[in-house]
Amino acid sequence: MIRALLIVAALCSGCSPAGEEQGPGPEPPREASSPPSADGSKKQPPTRGDANSITYDAIPDESVLYVVVRRDPEALGSSLSHDHVVHASGWRGTIIHSPDRPELCSVELEIEVAGLVADDPTLRERAELPDGPSSRDRREIEANLRAEGQLDAARHPAIRFASRSVARGGDGLVVRGELSIRGRTREIEVPVEVSVSGDVLMASGRFEATHSDFGFEPYSAMLGALRNDQALEFAFEVRAKAR
Repeated sequence: MIRALLIVAALCSGCSPAGEEQGPGPEPPREASSPPSADGSKKQPPTRGDANSITYDAIPDESVLYVVVRRDPEALGSSLSHDHVVHASGWRGTIIHSPDRPELCSVELEIEVAGLVADDPTLRERAELPDGPSSRDRREIEANLRAEGQLDAARHPAIRFASRSVARGGDGLVVRGELSIRGRTREIEVPVEVSVSGDVLMASGRFEATHSDFGFEPYSAMLGALRNDQALEFAFEVRAKAR
């Protein structure tokens, strides 16, 4: 059985009138870190794979990782705002795939917060969203999502995922692992469809989380009249090539 996965991440944004200041966010949590081992070095994630395992490197230019952030329908100014899609443009990922033993598979992913792109027209169409913000508003949205009250890129420049287990599930695989955003780590479980053709592996899937899972509130402006919803809808389609 084939296997592997990649996960997404990226996050939230909001569109506000020019000059609108975002309210202060909650106190940011400390960056997650691995405990030191007895000799003082940091512990590394467990290494998986066997003699039949194949290591794949993700091909970012032929893949897509994105998250849909919807407007809060209960907000007073909901009709004036947009749903958003944010995709990763700077990221890398490694997959170890063991065809006959999925429990030996593993995935690691790192996304640069500085490389997140908001509301690209092609991605909006892919996510089945209507026409979105102007180019000027998109730049403002990207600045908002990197700000201290949101992803806080200055303190937390990367989003990371590391698998902890992989098993067969339904017609594909179930990947369980740790997703770290803004210094907060959450365990997630993702059903993944995987196929292999020659030296190319394809993996796709979807999962949901919330802003509060990672210790911050949805973007809001105008005293809450414009506000994003709590839900985060992640999706990925990854193409990876064997080393």
